[in-house]
Amino acid sequence: MEKRHRRVDRRRVRRCRSLNRGQAASTRRSTASSHYPRGDDSIKEVLINVLICLESEIRDCHIIGPDASALVQEIVAAMKAETETVQDIQEAVHSHPVLTEVVNCVFSALLPL
Repeated sequence: MEKRHRRVDRRRVRRCRSLNRGQAASTRRSTASSHYPRGDDSIKEVLINVLICLESEIRDCHIIGPDASALVQEIVAAMKAETETVQDIQEAVHSHPVLTEVVNCVFSALLPL
């Protein structure tokens, strides 16, 4: 069986690489972890990894830890609204003691862009 070689347009490859560099230059990844007490008197750790663009818009978020599905809902709502930024989450009211207080701790730790 004969292998066929695809011709690669080098100009297109350069354009894609520069686009990727430009996208990388306009984004910042922030990682933070926070602790929250549980009802069983143990302290659990949650890791939240956030990808933010220069305009403070949330591009991506990963949450690892117990009850991550409950924690991600606030961030998903902010991303779907397309108007909320990191500052909006920082200024939102997070009552104590609730699970989403961890999101407030992590986003408050992010430096302003």
